[in-house]
Amino acid sequence: MTREKILDEALQLLLRTGVRRFRVSELAERLGVVKSAVYHHFPGGKEEVVAALFQREEGRVVAVMEEAVATPGSSRERLLRLVRAKLQAIATLTELYRVPEGVVSEVVQFCRSRRLEFLKRERELLVRLLQEGMERGEVRPLNVPVLAAGVQAALLDLSEQVARESGLGVEELTELMVDVLFSGIGGARCVEC
Repeated sequence: MTREKILDEALQLLLRTGVRRFRVSELAERLGVVKSAVYHHFPGGKEEVVAALFQREEGRVVAVMEEAVATPGSSRERLLRLVRAKLQAIATLTELYRVPEGVVSEVVQFCRSRRLEFLKRERELLVRLLQEGMERGEVRPLNVPVLAAGVQAALLDLSEQVARESGLGVEELTELMVDVLFSGIGGARCVEC
C-alpha cells in the first residue's frame, strides 16, 4: 500500500462524507487494512491525510496553471491560459469526483481555511505574470501585489461557481474575466461630459 493509494481512496471517501464525517477507521476498512497501516503512512491521522490530499490536488492545479503561463505570448494571452487552465481543472475535478452539493460547501470552507500554500503559489504566479506585463508595457503601472490579490479573489469566486454549477461555460467566464481586467468595465467616455 502506498501513500498515493491511500490518498486516492481518501478522496473518494471525503467527497462522499465531507471533512467532518471523514474517519480513518472507515478509510482503512475501504482499503482492506487495519488502521495502523494508514497511521504508518500518515502518523497525524485524519488531519494529515486530509491535508496531504488537498496539497496533492492543489499541486496538480498549480502545475497546470504554471504550464499555461510558461508558454510564450502576451500578458493577456498568458492570463487567459492561466484562468482557463484553473477553471478547466476545477470543472474537471468537480465532474470527475461528482461532489454532492452538501459536501461542496464544506469542502470550500475547508479549502479557504487550509490552503495557504496553494494561495501563496498562485499569487506568486500572478505577480510574476503581471510584473512581466508591466515591464513589456502590456499592463499599466499599478501596485502589483494589490492587483494580483484582486485577480486571485476574482479567480477564487469563479472557481467556486464552476465547482457548484456544472455546465458553466469555462471559456465564456475566462474571456469575460480577462476582458474586464484588460479593458475595464467602463463604457466609452462621454465627450460632452
